[in-house]
Amino acid sequence: MSTVPRADTGDATATGSTAYIPIRFNPGDRRTFIGGSDARIIMGNDEADLVRLWREKRGEIEPEDL
Repeated sequence: MSTVPRADTGDATATGSTAYIPIRFNPGDRRTFIGGSDARIIMGNDEADLVRLWREKRGEIEPEDL
């Protein structure tokens, strides 16, 4: 599970220590992050795949049903 340091929580002590709050991703909503497969498309040479990915992330088209 990923954690992110948060200084604005009530759990932090007066000495300035940082509390950690887990981040929960919704794996069904791939539009909110770039995964390994997306990185391959972004760094690749296939312009059609790149445009398709861009449109998917913007919510203009549905992702491919693999």
